[in-house]
Amino acid sequence: MAFLKKPCASSGKCPAGNRASRTARESMCSSHCRCVSKYPRHRCPGNISHVFYIFILKSIIPMKYLLLVMTIALTMPAAAQQYKDPGFPGGTDSLVQFINNNINIPEKGDYTEEGTIAQARLVVDRKGKISFISTVPTGLTDPFSRALVNMIKKMPDWEPGLVKGKKTFTQYVVTGKFYLQPQPGREPLRTFMLDMPPHFPGGDMAAAEFINSKLRYPRQAVEQGVGGQVVISMLISETGELSNFRVISQPIGYGLEEEAMEMIKAMPNWEPAIKNGEKVAVEHTFPVTYTVTNGR
Repeated sequence: MAFLKKPCASSGKCPAGNRASRTARESMCSSHCRCVSKYPRHRCPGNISHVFYIFILKSIIPMKYLLLVMTIALTMPAAAQQYKDPGFPGGTDSLVQFINNNINIPEKGDYTEEGTIAQARLVVDRKGKISFISTVPTGLTDPFSRALVNMIKKMPDWEPGLVKGKKTFTQYVVTGKFYLQPQPGREPLRTFMLDMPPHFPGGDMAAAEFINSKLRYPRQAVEQGVGGQVVISMLISETGELSNFRVISQPIGYGLEEEAMEMIKAMPNWEPAIKNGEKVAVEHTFPVTYTVTNGR
């Protein structure tokens, strides 16, 4: 391991030439640049002050793997590394398959052609363990809610969610419909389909954390005591990408719409909507509320 602690002379070149010679490698050159014989083709960094160059030996990390890691880190969006939903092992397709194989469809219940919605929440801890399973709202005893809760209890560990890049306890809500599927010449088939709205990765707590860190209250609005709600419509694709942003609420002014739009556009990809067990693109509205306090 070697480092360069001070810049070379004003010329920005090593006295022995731009490439380090044997003499320069074996001694300290007059401009305080130490060149290490292990790396004979190392170039001086020029006039960069207090720069440390760290060389990782091939015996520790092969260069091809090091370059791969660096490429992934540089190409991955920063926001995507900060916020992440807890994940069922194998992804959404595996979750749908698990539900279809493990849910017990009630024989009796208030079935309708449109489908009967049922919801259950769970908490995924920092190690991916599932706990605090309950109906939504809590305390429901209908057969559909019970069937959903019993299915969740069979689930394996999940991948934990991320908030600001750290593993955290994350609440997750499973939503679906129990309905009767018509069959020609036969009795309707009782079935269940995952049916979930789009949501910010990491859930409501992660969304609140993101808003608190990104949203700015315009000075002119604060000085005039102006507040209100800005509602922004956007398209969330089947891959979670955000586009087609537009303000659909009544204009307030004072820079509130511009700041809300800037914050929304900085969001990472969302978890897409799921309709009948498939990821789909949907229009979604997001309200941003500005509140003026007495102390401003």
